[in-house]
Amino acid sequence: MLFRSAFNANGFYSDQYSLKVIPTPRLLDFSIELNYPGYLKRVTETIENTGDIVVPQGTRIQWNFNTENNDRLLIAFGDSTYTLPSGNDRASFKQTAINSLAYSVQTSNQFIPLGDSLSYRIQVVPDLHPMISMQEEKDSASFKWVYFTGEVKDDYGFK
Repeated sequence: MLFRSAFNANGFYSDQYSLKVIPTPRLLDFSIELNYPGYLKRVTETIENTGDIVVPQGTRIQWNFNTENNDRLLIAFGDSTYTLPSGNDRASFKQTAINSLAYSVQTSNQFIPLGDSLSYRIQVVPDLHPMISMQEEKDSASFKWVYFTGEVKDDYGFK
């Protein structure tokens, strides 16, 4: 965009100047779709405008970004950076949650190659192995009888 303007202050006037306004890349909003592992029997959930999440291990995550004046969006997980083309100011990215990690999202266009950056964290809750414990107990009145006591535990229940 091009503007022509003169400046004035305290009775002083400048010549006319042309000002060129460059578009700034912006992240307007985003959503995160959480598709949980089947054995959890949880319905798919959508979170709006919150990047810090706590999810069970194996959750499939899809980010849907809504941007403005953005040519590409950078999403970084530790040492790995992904460049997402931002056609029609929309971009999306999928990742499966295996380990807890930090990530960042950064806007970019031809005028501002590294725009604002936002940092978030994904905390992954591991699926623990089931535990079975058992003890053998002998009947004190009759050595012919043996009893077993025990416990079965799993963090997501069992049948």
